[in-house]
Amino acid sequence: MKDEKILFIAETTFTKKDFKKAVDYYDLLAEEFPKTKFYTGLIYGKAWSYYELGEYNASLSNFKIIVNDFPGDKFAQDALFRIGICNYSIGNFKESEKAFLKFIDKYPLSNKAAEAFYLFGEIKYGLEDYSEALKYFERAINIKTSEPWILSSYYHRGWSLLKSGRVEEAIKDFKKISG
Repeated sequence: MKDEKILFIAETTFTKKDFKKAVDYYDLLAEEFPKTKFYTGLIYGKAWSYYELGEYNASLSNFKIIVNDFPGDKFAQDALFRIGICNYSIGNFKESEKAFLKFIDKYPLSNKAAEAFYLFGEIKYGLEDYSEALKYFERAINIKTSEPWILSSYYHRGWSLLKSGRVEEAIKDFKKISG
């Protein structure tokens, strides 16, 4: 079987949400064609398959391969972001923080930068570091591409303000999200 055909089957299987089987096809592609021109695509697909299965450590390992071994690849930006998400999902907030900071540094105006700032703010909020959380929620709000994250950022910034004793400012944020 040709590498394009195996990749097509793997991606079709992924699309049908049979993620375990998709991993098997991605593994078959890597085994049969270790030098395939689709190598980063298969690693990326495999990482996403594991992510969808909730196997964040396996997903993380595959996203790291793309970022570390193929930093200029078209999948590298999203893979770096997903490293932050995977670490966040398993509660490894320090590693998540490092990945998000690296992502924000490399791609400060990307569509995902606002989400990274928002999630970074959530991490700081969860650690009860409200002054740092405020900074990151504010940065998420200020990115023009952050529309999906604006309301959540106002909400969590409001709570950060409230927990910091800044009640009047918190009320303003809560009013922004209530209409």
